[in-house]
Amino acid sequence: MIPLRCTLPLFLVVSLPWFSPPHASPPLPVAARVVAPGQVVVSDTQLQAAGWSLPLDRARVTLTRQGTTLPLTDIGDGFAWVAPQAGTAWLSLADVPAPRQALPARLPTPLTWSPAARYDRHTQTAAGGSWWAGELRGDAALSATLMLDTAIPAGTPLRVQVRATAAGSHAVAVAVDGQPLPTLRWSDATPQVVTHTLTLGAHAAGPLRLDLAQAVAGDTVLVASVTLPTVFPLAPALPTPSLRPAVRVPADAAQADLLILSHADFLPALAPLIAAHAQRGERAVAVDVQAAYDAYGAGDPAPDAIRALIRALQPRAVLLVGAGSVATGAAADARPTFIPPYLVVLPFDGETACDSCYGRLAAGDVRAQVVPDIPVGRLPVRTLAEAEAVVAKTAAAITAAPAGSWQTRALVVADNDLAADGTPDPAGPFSATVAAALAALPRGMTATTLVYAPDQAQASVMWEPDVARLRCRMFRALDGGRASDTACAPNAADARGVALWVYVGHGSPWQWGATEAGAATPYLWYLYDADARRNGAQLPILLGMTCLSGDFANPVLETTDERLVLRPSGGVLAALSSTGEGVNTGHQALLPAVVGQLYAPTGDRSLGAALLAGLRALGVGHADQAYTFGILGDPLVGVPWVPQGTAYLPLVTR
Repeated sequence: MIPLRCTLPLFLVVSLPWFSPPHASPPLPVAARVVAPGQVVVSDTQLQAAGWSLPLDRARVTLTRQGTTLPLTDIGDGFAWVAPQAGTAWLSLADVPAPRQALPARLPTPLTWSPAARYDRHTQTAAGGSWWAGELRGDAALSATLMLDTAIPAGTPLRVQVRATAAGSHAVAVAVDGQPLPTLRWSDATPQVVTHTLTLGAHAAGPLRLDLAQAVAGDTVLVASVTLPTVFPLAPALPTPSLRPAVRVPADAAQADLLILSHADFLPALAPLIAAHAQRGERAVAVDVQAAYDAYGAGDPAPDAIRALIRALQPRAVLLVGAGSVATGAAADARPTFIPPYLVVLPFDGETACDSCYGRLAAGDVRAQVVPDIPVGRLPVRTLAEAEAVVAKTAAAITAAPAGSWQTRALVVADNDLAADGTPDPAGPFSATVAAALAALPRGMTATTLVYAPDQAQASVMWEPDVARLRCRMFRALDGGRASDTACAPNAADARGVALWVYVGHGSPWQWGATEAGAATPYLWYLYDADARRNGAQLPILLGMTCLSGDFANPVLETTDERLVLRPSGGVLAALSSTGEGVNTGHQALLPAVVGQLYAPTGDRSLGAALLAGLRALGVGHADQAYTFGILGDPLVGVPWVPQGTAYLPLVTR
């Protein structure tokens, strides 16, 4: 008999893959660039063209601005919103329903008159900038027109923001449509922005004209804005914005020798420069600067977004490609901004462009870090043709600089220590700074030194009382001069060209020095002297120990140093110069350290390393100049190598 066994039924379990129903991945967020305050409409068709699939899950379409979610209006075949200001908005598909509202008819910001009409770097508005709506000086009046789209009742408040340029008692007369209002009166011990509130009578729809006039003789008052704080204008319909995805940072961008942050317009010009650096073993990587804005600035051009990207990528040096200016409004047509300057407010200089601040990577206020971590340069180009030209001459200088004795020559030019009557220049003596620079040159260098000396009766090798002759001798040293340079004798062809060019003295954005009042030539060098230079590929590095000659961000005109850097054939390879005002004692500390690093026997001899060495040498007493000096040009270029000395060996013959 077979024993019975306790058995369980056998079940075969087979694991099969689980197929979830197909679904589309969420669409990538898209950016809409809004050019002004007003109503914005984006259609479903635009979203589809940007990669979104139709039909949309409309309830989840989300609007954000600077990281904040904003209400959106679903108009059936698209979406609309009212933008309070120009900037970048993002449309995305959220996991949950997004806020909605009826489309507002009016802007959320009050009716304001505040054109960017006058720039004063030494004063700041309540909003923090240095652009003012106008200036009241002498008998000149200022008129503001506010367009009312509906009538306003009696009692409507009117606010006027003003600031006097000097302390004291101030008064500004006010009239509306020719009818006087109470005079604005105030006193201050320190000039500051003051807000005055007046009360208007009833006014019909249409233009409301406000006239402001100075009421204290000799006073000067800056006008920041005129506002009707309870009146909100109709939101105009804006042009349909284009949509784009976020610009990404290339995967290989980290820890490059040279991080090139370029406006998209100039990216096609950069290949020769990248190749030139590769030839000498340096890795240069070009990145669209919009990638910085998208990653760290919510799409808007923001200097701190650029700084954040640099901090993340940790390059050895940075090159910004694109002009930058403080110009806004109509002035921006002549001085466009492709990459913004990093602006800081300094005690003596006011609002100052500080490209070196992009290289200050510690968290917090850049003014807490005197010496940058890495050097930053800029090619201040405004067109693709300019970019191609300056890249071509820079790449050629890196890979194929011409041989010759010019590589061992320097030109040092200085302003006068004494006036013609022997009165000392209170900013000098500049010749002492020249001496410090000459002492830092290696023994293998020869220098042509020209110091303007109107107090001297006769010229010498170094001292030159005649402006025309000094300029002629300077031109001869640079490139042999022109046929029209008749104030001095020609020099031999093998005595032309320099590798280092130094200027020490007074300056402005558009000239070096200021000679006698009423003189035929009231400068040692001026802006358009650059156009006559014919030094070809013999490109010096310029060290400008003066004020403002590198102030690329000024809203008026390009500077002397910009023009030399942008010169297609000739000019200079790069310039180390100031965007602000400085003092000679600071230059005496900075200049020898810069020259010493450029000609160091070992180590990093780039212009960027030289700038950092110079800033370290400034010390606490001149820390403000650490924020004004920067580089126009590639920060990794340098001067040709020069022997530190000569060794004489015996010659034995048999």
